[in-house]
Amino acid sequence: MAQHNKKFIIKLSPHERTKLEHYARSLRIAAQKKQRAQILLLANQGEDGKALPDSAIVRIMDVSLSTVERVREYAYEVGPIAALTARKRNRTYERKLDGAAEARLIKIGCSTPPTGLPVGVSVCSRMSSFAYRLLTVLGTKLFAGR
Repeated sequence: MAQHNKKFIIKLSPHERTKLEHYARSLRIAAQKKQRAQILLLANQGEDGKALPDSAIVRIMDVSLSTVERVREYAYEVGPIAALTARKRNRTYERKLDGAAEARLIKIGCSTPPTGLPVGVSVCSRMSSFAYRLLTVLGTKLFAGR
């Protein structure tokens, strides 16, 4: 079958193919890992590989074209067996509160509920009261970055 200038060619060794076949047939494995193994087996252009075009893999596996392309690229970068696990996320999140504001938040959360609420007041209204107190104390710091 003609391949359309693939940038990331997958050629599995017999050992890699055997391992991926095991993952693809296994019942006790994460669905995403199993799906990636099946995609790589279908995309294999090595010996005994199916060498299907991405459009055929999309139809067979019922996934998007970008999924097939991402799996192929990741397998090319780290190897087919390592590509079965998800990439490590390297995102960092900016802190919304500084230490003093966080301490005040904990103090409000651990304080006794406000007095004056009727005995039968629901948890939702108590949470609303907590949210109101929180916003009045920390409102400017929580939403300053937006």
